[in-house]
Amino acid sequence: MKFIFFFLFCFVSIAQGENEKFALSKPWLRLLHYDVKGTDHESQVDGQNYFLNPNGKYDPIAEYNSTLQGVISTANEAEESNRVGCRFPARTYLLKQNHPELQEKLKNLQCPKFEKWFITLRGVGVSLVFSSYYLNNPSSAFGHTFMRINKAPTESGKRFELLDYGVNYAANMSPDENPIIYAYKGMFGLFPGTFGSMPYYYKVREYNNAESRDLWEYELNVTQEKVDLMIAHLWELGPTYFDYWYLTENCSYHMFTILEAVDPDLDLTSGLKKYIIPSDTVLHIYEVPNFVRRAVFRPSIRSELFHRTKLMSEDEIYFAIDIVHQKKIPESSDWVQLSDASKARSLDMAIDLVDYQFPKEVQIQDSPETKFKNSLLGRRSQIPVVSPQLVIVPEEKDQPHIAHGSRRMGMGFRAGVKSSYVLFQYKFALHDQLDPMGGYPDYSEIHFGDFQFTVDDQKRKFEFESFSLFEVVSHSPFTALTPDISWRVRIGMDRLRQESCYLCHAPLFMVGPSMTFLLPLDSPLSVNLGARLMTYTTPSAPGNKLFVALGPEARMRYKFNDKFISMIEYFSRQDFNRERDTRQTVEAKLSMQYSFDQSQGFRLTGIDRQFESFGGADWFWYY
Repeated sequence: MKFIFFFLFCFVSIAQGENEKFALSKPWLRLLHYDVKGTDHESQVDGQNYFLNPNGKYDPIAEYNSTLQGVISTANEAEESNRVGCRFPARTYLLKQNHPELQEKLKNLQCPKFEKWFITLRGVGVSLVFSSYYLNNPSSAFGHTFMRINKAPTESGKRFELLDYGVNYAANMSPDENPIIYAYKGMFGLFPGTFGSMPYYYKVREYNNAESRDLWEYELNVTQEKVDLMIAHLWELGPTYFDYWYLTENCSYHMFTILEAVDPDLDLTSGLKKYIIPSDTVLHIYEVPNFVRRAVFRPSIRSELFHRTKLMSEDEIYFAIDIVHQKKIPESSDWVQLSDASKARSLDMAIDLVDYQFPKEVQIQDSPETKFKNSLLGRRSQIPVVSPQLVIVPEEKDQPHIAHGSRRMGMGFRAGVKSSYVLFQYKFALHDQLDPMGGYPDYSEIHFGDFQFTVDDQKRKFEFESFSLFEVVSHSPFTALTPDISWRVRIGMDRLRQESCYLCHAPLFMVGPSMTFLLPLDSPLSVNLGARLMTYTTPSAPGNKLFVALGPEARMRYKFNDKFISMIEYFSRQDFNRERDTRQTVEAKLSMQYSFDQSQGFRLTGIDRQFESFGGADWFWYY
């Protein structure tokens, strides 16, 4: 008898040891999103409904045992929502691998709701989708990444990508959330981040059409078994949430944790930067050997519109613009004399132009814009000309996966009449118009966390020079086709160089509308003309004064090629405050940069302004 008890004790101990071993293995830890620090564990999932054990967030072994017990004890529950095996199908899949006897015990487990959802989403592959930069929304200024589950081709071999499903992770917030409140909550993890799925055509309509953002679809090397497990895992995550952190646990990061959860052999998150933005994700997947099968470009309505103009005559373009501007089809003799092919091209472009200019209105069934678009479609159907398929092959330099790294470090030297100093620079993200071209918007800038420090030749002290918390510059060229107004906004701090407050630090807010022109069209020369409005304070000056500054500014940029770019900037402003203390500042700046590759660049700078003029050189590293 003692031998039997000893045998049972050993058997139970061995079984328990095997359970603990599996509970601490990669498959289980990854599936439940545990962070491992030494012997400590903490799941990144913050919704308590995700855990069956009260201490499950911090104890993977306890959660494993509770899941195992729950799967068996609730298999015959009347309500599907009470069956642990139905609530957590991905976990149950792993348990069956570790406990083959569960196959027999759970053979009658029925999960009709999950199975219906699984069949709806099921595909044969997965793509990581990068939605390009959208400067009009702070949450999308750095781009966005989400997953697409790719359906199998039909029997004829044809693919219908729009019927695929998109998988998105985003902050659960109100659509009209204040941008400043969004930035604050996002920085400190105060939003619940949730996973959701929807037909891919909804994402195309949102990004491609409504926001005119190009989509880059990176088909990944993921097996059918892993695709199925991913769908099961998404079912588990649907009712719960993560704390959404704008710079760490964001959409980019959790696309990787999902991939790692279903394929423990992948190592995506350990090599990431501490703070990650969507463009980093795209660069990172190419570092994994044989992980990306191919990249597919899905152009936005704006890209399609500009591509059409390359296939049309000036008269055809003029008629298309006039049709949309006048909200009617012309009946002039010039229009009547056009060939059917020319009329077809003009109407095709006019339809795209309506979609581009009124992306939200055309989604409303009885809106004037929808009725007008329908009238154009009706007139187009009367012309017996079949439009050729619009095929847009992007240039290699436009591919986001060849872009320079989002971070930039720099070291330089400034030599002036009054002093000379060494300049140290660090920018968290992302790109300015002199940086290496490729993968970024050509006429836009995004700065986030841009620091500058100096060590001059007199004080020999390390001093703070300037800081940009956030700066966005959108200089889309103004044309008859796209009459876009340019703009810029900045929040930061600068060291002033003016008579009453020389070298004092001033917090500032700056905004400015402008217009950008290409001279001539499609030339490498762009000219931006506008105004700048600033408010700043001088805390270290007597009176702690608040100033408002206003004045004209101009910027001329010439791109010799993708590696060598120059820029001339001019700004004249009048500063005043309520005590009628006024001052005038004029500044002219010449910059030019040669980029050796996507990781290094050399920049020369010359500045002429009151109280100080200097020249300098900088070496930048991008990573």
